[in-house]
Amino acid sequence: EDEEKSKVVLPLDVQAGLSGVYSKDQSHDDLPFLWYIPRSGGGMVKNILSNCKDLIVASEVGASVAKNDKLSIIEVAGHKYVNVDTTTEAGIREAKSKELATSGLAELVVSPRLQEAAGLFGPSKRGRAFTLIR
Repeated sequence: EDEEKSKVVLPLDVQAGLSGVYSKDQSHDDLPFLWYIPRSGGGMVKNILSNCKDLIVASEVGASVAKNDKLSIIEVAGHKYVNVDTTTEAGIREAKSKELATSGLAELVVSPRLQEAAGLFGPSKRGRAFTLIR
């Protein structure tokens, strides 16, 4: 009974797009999703993954430099970003309409909007969420 009380149940729309914590990703096909919580160190994680691991990031950076009708990778200060904004509701809607998750362009999606951003993912390309809380 105590175990049942301690379970956290996410809204169904979040569950629909994101893989479960204990589910295995045998094919390594899930797209990493950083749920960014301001002032918790998530910015540092984003920078490390972009700068040190050279991942192509979908966040607010790409859209602030170049927006167009088609998804593309742009370079900013030597780092690669997708030209969408995954930090606003309007940007997430646009990224979803352009099929960001299944496009294969982004190697990391970053957003402070867990529920809305979970809608970017689906059965054919699930998100694998992680966050940093301090």
